[in-house]
Amino acid sequence: MLIFRKINSGFVLTELLVSIAILAFIMIGVGSLTGNIFRLQSYNSEAIQEADELRRFMKNFVAELRSAETSDNGGYPIASATASAITFYDDYDNDGKREQIRYYVSGTTLKKGITESSGVPPTYSLANEKTEEVLHYLTNTTSLFSYYPATYAGTSSPLSFPVDILLVRMVRASTTVDQDPKRDPGPVSDSTQVSIRNLKDNL
Repeated sequence: MLIFRKINSGFVLTELLVSIAILAFIMIGVGSLTGNIFRLQSYNSEAIQEADELRRFMKNFVAELRSAETSDNGGYPIASATASAITFYDDYDNDGKREQIRYYVSGTTLKKGITESSGVPPTYSLANEKTEEVLHYLTNTTSLFSYYPATYAGTSSPLSFPVDILLVRMVRASTTVDQDPKRDPGPVSDSTQVSIRNLKDNL
């Protein structure tokens, strides 16, 4: 005599709940990993952007300040020098005339202003200044620039503020930027020093 037994198929409630819990943990883990990847990608993008801005600023600043010269109205190559701003003259656009170039801090942004001379005798008016943003998210807004005399040998202290511009022969620019100090990848820093060709004492 054949006896047929009914075999139960499918999940019981306990197995179903355990399966749902495991699936939920897996989804949470995947979601967390994906979020971390996107955050890391965002942080790396910010760091690359900050480093690129720093490199561009340093390159332009060195080229411009190194060739600073007397202004169109006979003014000294350096017009002013503070810890957070510097103004000097250079033939920025190679038109045979010297433009006034001004790097200065506004909030946490480093800006560059360029002013053409006009009139007879030539004058420079900030009303005609064209500005652009050079660096963002500066953290050392009050200690960007330091100035050194002809006697500087690599270890001596910079000139004290207020700086006597007639003594300046070399300028050091030190910058640190950090878009969000509360998270990685942390601040990006760079520095450079520039000797002004037209102010050398050993010519």
